[in-house]
Amino acid sequence: MRVAVPQKIVATGFPIMNAEQVSSSESQDLFSGIPREINNRLMETGDFIGRNLTNAVLYSRPDIAPEILPTTGSAESVIVNVARQYNAQFVLSGVIRGFRTESTEFVRGTGVLAEIKSMARDFIGRRSIDFDVFVHDGFSGVLLFQQRYSASILGDVSLPNGYNVGSERFNDTRRGIKSAN
Repeated sequence: MRVAVPQKIVATGFPIMNAEQVSSSESQDLFSGIPREINNRLMETGDFIGRNLTNAVLYSRPDIAPEILPTTGSAESVIVNVARQYNAQFVLSGVIRGFRTESTEFVRGTGVLAEIKSMARDFIGRRSIDFDVFVHDGFSGVLLFQQRYSASILGDVSLPNGYNVGSERFNDTRRGIKSAN
């Protein structure tokens, strides 16, 4: 009987294309938290040994990802160098394409009530997230997997500071993983 050897994968951070879609009062953990949580779930399968390099971003231009614009050398060498540095067969990367908040109602009028409704739409409405996940071969730099994921929630759409993706506190919110399963 042959025993499967777990593959090694290193996860890098997911830059956001439109940084203004996340306010400074919200958690900044999406960028490192999404790839960290994907890496954790891969490790839970027993098929992967994961390393987190989620503080590093491969894409200086997220709008053209998965193409990498290297400062020197080739794009493949960026992937290969990361894989070699972390002794990994695969490199997980991605881009948050959108994290939009949309109001579910049109705010009419003037005065205090209209102002309150206008401020409330940043917290009560619909929020959508779209992100791409890429997996590259660590030996050649070739793109092996590319998938876009999209989800939206309705209601309280703020992501409070201090809430980390994958934490129990995050999972218990409408934005958490439990609601996505």
